[in-house]
Amino acid sequence: MSKITMHFSFVKSLKTFACFVLPALFFFIAISCPAQKKQLSASDKVSIKIGLIDHSKLRNNYRAFVKAKENLALQNANNTKEYSTSLKQLETKTEKELKQDSIRGGNNREKINQDFLLQKTVLFNDYKAKQEQLNKQRIKIAEEHERKINIAISNVLSELGFTDIKPMTKDDKEQKGEDITDLILAQLNKN
Repeated sequence: MSKITMHFSFVKSLKTFACFVLPALFFFIAISCPAQKKQLSASDKVSIKIGLIDHSKLRNNYRAFVKAKENLALQNANNTKEYSTSLKQLETKTEKELKQDSIRGGNNREKINQDFLLQKTVLFNDYKAKQEQLNKQRIKIAEEHERKINIAISNVLSELGFTDIKPMTKDDKEQKGEDITDLILAQLNKN
């Protein structure tokens, strides 16, 4: 027998083995060794305890978070008022300078308007920088308070044995679980 013929017959026998013998072997094993089904006893079953959280109520009644937001809103209002006042003063000053220049012949009108635009741009850039700083503070405060909220949620879950949490929705009247929002708020507001 030639090498090629031997190789061909070997490959053919492997194909036969793979197509017929292996499936038959697996079938025989499956029939002769049925899987052992274990019945779960009451003690083996895991109880699920779901906590419901009203995130809107949580953020609106978390005193430190509310106070931090109020402080930022006050700073924002002060920055806006300061900008408006400064801009109005600049406009008034420029109007006076234009009137005086008009009485003297109006030769400096272009320079006065250029100075006004330059000072107005400086005021706006200062206001914009303050607003950007406030936005950075807003983000930092939100992240810090979210971290504290998550820690409080985790503490309440572990203390009371909750296994899962879900957000409370207004649409679903029959949610299964216990509202733990007030418990979380109590922990957040105790300081």
